[in-house]
Amino acid sequence: MGRGHEPLEERDSEPRMCTLIAIYRQVPDRWLVVAANRDEYLDRPAEGPAIRSSASGRVLSPLDVKAGGTWIGMNQSGVFCALTNLSGSQNESDRLSRGEVVTNCLSAPHAVDAAEWLKALPAEQYNSFNCFVCDQDNAFLAVYSDECHVQELGPGVHVVGNSDGLAAPVQKVARLRDRVEGLTESLPDDLLGRLGEVCGEHGVSKVALDETCVHVADTYGTRSSWLLELDDEFGKNHLGGSAESKLFYADGPPCVAPYKNLSPLLKEFEQMPNSQTTEFLTRNAS
Repeated sequence: MGRGHEPLEERDSEPRMCTLIAIYRQVPDRWLVVAANRDEYLDRPAEGPAIRSSASGRVLSPLDVKAGGTWIGMNQSGVFCALTNLSGSQNESDRLSRGEVVTNCLSAPHAVDAAEWLKALPAEQYNSFNCFVCDQDNAFLAVYSDECHVQELGPGVHVVGNSDGLAAPVQKVARLRDRVEGLTESLPDDLLGRLGEVCGEHGVSKVALDETCVHVADTYGTRSSWLLELDDEFGKNHLGGSAESKLFYADGPPCVAPYKNLSPLLKEFEQMPNSQTTEFLTRNAS
């Protein structure tokens, strides 16, 4: 799958997801619409989305097999979280895995609880990251670079890459935000399908990592892609689940890998009894 680009000079020991598009409270009857590409070394083992048990309840997420954490997912209370690594910063091998940041956020009963946990993170505990976390009531973006800064977000199109999410957007982020804002203005019937097309695009930049769908020689690139719609009933633990929530997953670069409909898995997840516990609050109060 090489595209003639040079290989990366240094292997990152952590999983990364390089493009997150989150349309928050901008689409009628859909409080959240997400399109996300995970960029990673092709030989790093991973599992696709599945219902997984944690100390504080069930989550729906993929799994980074090497580090044991995840980069994106949701819990039964309606909290969604995704993380991207910050590029250009030195990684320290003795720091904790960033994959556990998403796991901890998904143990929170509300996004505001996850945001408070992020604000309280000790300095120099993790290598640098952006973390987007939201529920129907609140959305936040945290940027951790030795210490954590958290900003509340309003309704709109939010694009997070591997640059500082609270700084002026780099070209790739600005390009994608403009593109997706155009889609939200026209609101095509198949919004997820159009976002899937955006996730599979390349040829817009001569720099491999500035593409939306990334291919770097035969060692690194976009490994998977995630499309998600959550309607206003998601997370309310209704017996029948939400009627319109959808999940699609491409196991491979979305320029060639088809999106598989995992909406039945999402519905199964919703219909399970909510196993959320007070473990998160107890752990963070100690």
